[in-house]
Amino acid sequence: MRKGRWSSYINHKMQQSKLSTLMVTCFIAFNLLLVSVIVWLAYQSFSAVTFAEISKARLALLNESTRRGFDFITGVTGTAYALASNRELSSLLETTETGRLSQIHQRREVSRILDHTLVVSEGVTSIELYTDAFNGVAVTMADRIFPVDTISNDSWFSTLEQADAAWVPLRENESGQSLIGYAQRIFDSRGGTVAYVLIRLSRTDIVRRFADMPMVLDGKVLLVDTAGNVVMQMGELIPLMIPLL
Repeated sequence: MRKGRWSSYINHKMQQSKLSTLMVTCFIAFNLLLVSVIVWLAYQSFSAVTFAEISKARLALLNESTRRGFDFITGVTGTAYALASNRELSSLLETTETGRLSQIHQRREVSRILDHTLVVSEGVTSIELYTDAFNGVAVTMADRIFPVDTISNDSWFSTLEQADAAWVPLRENESGQSLIGYAQRIFDSRGGTVAYVLIRLSRTDIVRRFADMPMVLDGKVLLVDTAGNVVMQMGELIPLMIPLL
């Protein structure tokens, strides 16, 4: 009898021990699962907030880069328009009824206006004027005024003949620097074309203005004029087009 009771007691204790172990195991597993769920939810919430903040920051950076680039482009076109609408410049270019000495003075004044505009224009490589108004005047010092036939054979000149202004591709300069230009016609008091102003810009400098745009870094951007003509390509791939005003 004692042996049977002892066996029963032992079996009962073993069952209690197994039950306690199972309960502890279930408790630990439940807590681990609960902690995992809490951690996962916290991670998802943190990731969503972080992603939203990063997206906002990148969007702000993209908008700032785009605004900076377009402000620069607008500034270039504004500079050309300011020269084309400058009444003093237009009157200086009307030389048909003036003598040679007057034309020399007028040419110097035109050169002074161009030099001043270049100094106050950020990011501009050079400003040149093409006109036949001073063809009969000997050049006594280097300036940025040239005869029209200097550019008449360039591929982009015919495009400019059909518009008041245009973005034009240019050849490399003497330093091997790749350039892009904005050309604007200047009219006299009778509405005839008296000159062409050409603003030269560095392609590298233009790319730098848009450098914070990921598409530019990946080489996926074209600069096009308002007529859809490709003016400048950044990289090899070209799915995105930015219109030049």
